[in-house]
Amino acid sequence: MVISPLNSVPKKDTLDRRVILELSFGVDGEDSVNSHICKDLYLGNPIKVSYPSVDSLVELIRRKGSGSLCFKRDLKRAYRQIPICPGDWHLVGFSWENHIFFDRVLSMGLRSAAYICQRVTNADRLEEILGLVKSWLQKDKCSLRDLQSLLGKLHFVSSCVLKGDFFVSRLLVWLRTFGGQNITKRVPKYIKLDLVWWSKFLDIYNGVSMMFLIDWSSPDCVLSCDSTLVGCGGICNGRYFHSVFPAFIRRKQLHINALELLCVMVCLKVWASVLEGSKIVIYCDNSSSVTVLNSGACRNAFMQSCLREVCFLTASYEFRVKGRHLSGEANRVADMLSRWDMDPGISTEFLKQACINSWTEIELDDDLFHFTSPW
Repeated sequence: MVISPLNSVPKKDTLDRRVILELSFGVDGEDSVNSHICKDLYLGNPIKVSYPSVDSLVELIRRKGSGSLCFKRDLKRAYRQIPICPGDWHLVGFSWENHIFFDRVLSMGLRSAAYICQRVTNADRLEEILGLVKSWLQKDKCSLRDLQSLLGKLHFVSSCVLKGDFFVSRLLVWLRTFGGQNITKRVPKYIKLDLVWWSKFLDIYNGVSMMFLIDWSSPDCVLSCDSTLVGCGGICNGRYFHSVFPAFIRRKQLHINALELLCVMVCLKVWASVLEGSKIVIYCDNSSSVTVLNSGACRNAFMQSCLREVCFLTASYEFRVKGRHLSGEANRVADMLSRWDMDPGISTEFLKQACINSWTEIELDDDLFHFTSPW
């Protein structure tokens, strides 16, 4: 059993004091309970818990616009509502008036307590929202009050999820078509598609998001891609791929704009795991695809599906994406990859460059060209 000393600190704007169990107590902090808890990992996953900075608050206000209201919500005695594993009780002991006690809930002073509390409270709220979204997928009709309730829940998530507001905007537009509280309307297919996106995302979301200012002058990663009517290719950090479009894509007889955006989607799928949390600039010589990628607006159904997939990836892996247009001549490397199977001379020229620059090839699976869900 481990007995740690108690301490207390004053609470703000009150005479009460906050009791803290000194779980970092030890010789120079060594061999304490907290010294055996990694501050950078939780259940094998990298973590970082910090209060939002002034910069992140400024960016949030900038995104929400003039007239927005800010408020702070606090949960009273939050730590005391989260039980810990009985197998760990012996590690959080303390002595008081000649008796020995053990915490059965999160101790104030435990290194991992703040992250656990954040994760648990978010998980409860997210489970509630996910249940609501799934119930909506079974709805044929809804009232104005139903829709307002759904929007209130989704705003909670979309405010801290990259691209989340993209999947709330059409709900807001539809909200304005209701004439009164007693009106009931059939749920349109495009609304169901947005809710499918939320359902898929909330199933994997851990409730923790990074908030940061966007400075595109120094991106973390740059990748280039290109498509033809036959195939596509991309290169990033010395790794490249080229592929003929699978048969199910060729049968669609898609416009080149759609194929270029499809290639962007495939690139992000290929490198998503190594780009997590990054700011990514994508070079593409198709101006229409770049505009659609940056604006999130498009009338073409297939390109809308590509956008939803891209948004799903950015939200899931928390990376930012910005498209930049450049001429076909400037995009020569990606251009050669997309034309790989059209002319043997092109592949030969590229392989010479690959040898000089020590580039390595990635083999693609046709599954990368499928959407996660039929949205």
